Amino acid sequence: MYHWFLHKTSKPDEKGEVSAGYWQDKIRETVFGLCQACKGNLLEVGCGEGLFLQKFTAQGGATTGFVGLDLSSKQLQRAKIRTAGSVCLLQADAIALPFKENSFETIVCINVFINMPREDLVDVAWKELQRVCKEEGRVLFEIRNKLNPLIRAKYKLAKYYDATIDSSRLRLFSPSAFEAKIKKMGFEVTRRLRIGFPRGRFAPVIIMEAVRRKKL
Repeated sequence: MYHWFLHKTSKPDEKGEVSAGYWQDKIRETVFGLCQACKGNLLEVGCGEGLFLQKFTAQGGATTGFVGLDLSSKQLQRAKIRTAGSVCLLQADAIALPFKENSFETIVCINVFINMPREDLVDVAWKELQRVCKEEGRVLFEIRNKLNPLIRAKYKLAKYYDATIDSSRLRLFSPSAFEAKIKKMGFEVTRRLRIGFPRGRFAPVIIMEAVRRKKL
């Protein structure tokens, strides 16, 4: 039933891709909308098969450079085909970004933190995001909401409906605690968009925009 639903809710050109699916697509579409006014260089951490970058590079705009980064060489090969060579693609880890300080005006990091094997690695990844994000640059990301009982149950039972998922590694977060964490690293959350049912503080997915503020 799960794989049937995944197949039915995936876009025709995305069927069979690891990054396809209802929630993943909703998140990409929402973040895509937030990026319409992006300028300068854009980095996507965890670009997968290039589903986001393919759409974003096609629409042009004021963004001057695109970089996609992922751990999987197989997915990067798919991304290379999808983006037709218009994106610089690198195999690297979010906890050790191969860039100089203050390299990017915009960083997109979606469907990533949920899959990190340990929560302390999320902190390490954010320190790296802080390092490579320019002052007054922004990071667009999403978290799965620990306050939502349905999504907690879904991920706890994931191993029973999808043998490829290790449910012990799926990360849910408290929105307030996550905001407090990145605030200590110099980021201010300037926008929150809630996706799914119910609305409000119990929404299953929360997309955030965080701006790296200048040091006083």
